Amino acid sequence: EIIRKDNCATIVFNALGLSKDNIKISTDKTRGTDYLVISGEQKNAVTGKTYSVNGRFLIDANEIKNIEWKVQDGLLYVYVHFKQAEKPQIEIKQI
Repeated sequence: EIIRKDNCATIVFNALGLSKDNIKISTDKTRGTDYLVISGEQKNAVTGKTYSVNGRFLIDANEIKNIEWKVQDGLLYVYVHFKQAEKPQIEIKQI
C-alpha cells in the first residue's frame, strides 16, 4: 500500500516474520532509471517457513530529499520524503 500526503509517500509492507536486521532498503540505477529496492528474507526456526518481502519502485532520485524506514507491529514502513518544489524566479508585471 502507498499513502501520499504532502511531500511524503509512505510505502507499507507486511513484514510478518521478519526482523529489522533482515530487511534491506537501497537504491539502484538500471539503464539510467532509478529504483527504490526493498528486500528481506528470514527463515523461522519453529515453523520452518521462510518469510520475505520484495518490492521495486521507479523513482526520480533528483526529487527525493531522504528515505526513512522502520518495522513496527509486523509492518514495514518506508517514508520517501520529497524535496519542496521550487518556484521559478520569473518576473511578472502588468503593463
